Amino acid sequence: MANAVLDLSPPSMENIPPILDGVDVAQEQPQEQPENTENYACKMSTEVQAYHFGGSRKQATIHTAILYTVHGTKSYTTLSDSLRHDERAVWAHLEPILKEIRATYPQIMTLHVISDGPVTQYRNKANFYLLSTVPFLSGFKHVSWNYSEKSHGKGAPDGIGGAVKRDADLYVRRGGELQTPLDLYEMLTKKSGSTITHYWVNEESIQKYDELVPEKLTAVKGTLKIHQVLSSQAAQISHREVSCFCQHAEMKTCLCYQPVKVDLRDTTDNSLSTPEPPKKQPPQDLSGKFVIVTYDELPYVGQVLQVVGEENLSEQPHATLS
Repeated sequence: MANAVLDLSPPSMENIPPILDGVDVAQEQPQEQPENTENYACKMSTEVQAYHFGGSRKQATIHTAILYTVHGTKSYTTLSDSLRHDERAVWAHLEPILKEIRATYPQIMTLHVISDGPVTQYRNKANFYLLSTVPFLSGFKHVSWNYSEKSHGKGAPDGIGGAVKRDADLYVRRGGELQTPLDLYEMLTKKSGSTITHYWVNEESIQKYDELVPEKLTAVKGTLKIHQVLSSQAAQISHREVSCFCQHAEMKTCLCYQPVKVDLRDTTDNSLSTPEPPKKQPPQDLSGKFVIVTYDELPYVGQVLQVVGEENLSEQPHATLS
């Protein structure tokens, strides 16, 4: 079965505790490695003082990734004028890459993603939900997201971001103008000899993913210790503290390192469940305390003089609120 590995942020394997076991990726098993989203401040060859110090300077969001398949590697950058870096924006940036993978390699059914673990982008409950739903809409059958350990080194996606910024700075030094993120994108797409594929992501594409995430998601226990999340069914995941690929060829989740199953659908919609009756709270002693009461549709400040039963209060108004 064909697979893909998408690399977002590879770890430096020197002096790092092992977190991957059995990483023997089968033929045509692509991997994708995305990198943390970064910004580039647009520049011009000649700038007035107010612009130079950032008063009107616009920034472009750059998201980098590398795709590994049996056919070779391919580098990507996705650019946007939106400054959002959350998990919803991440999937908007990944969408054109996933579409290209499916169009170029329709036999690929498994996607492995490797990244570092910032909680605001990759390692959080909303991203767990998106990785268990979005790839299946594109035709993938199995997905794994693998997080590198803390204190990892720089990786190949960091080099892509550096190369893009160097190209932009060189363009400006030669007299070019990059006033907007779209100018940067157009300059990069017109550059000859580059092996990096560039995509543009607009604000509407990001907002679309806001509607995909349910309003209520229960946090997955032990999120900060998770190093692998796997999914073969929509809204259902398995997670564990160590990544393992010993049964990746069969698109199965092995039982190594005690994976924990989570059905995210159980935490997203409780509308069909019978609500529990409100618990009876013990009466609060309000004697002598000041309260705000409404009389003739006007608010008044009063002091509780006597409590009669649980609901009836005897109050003495003091002043009208303006």
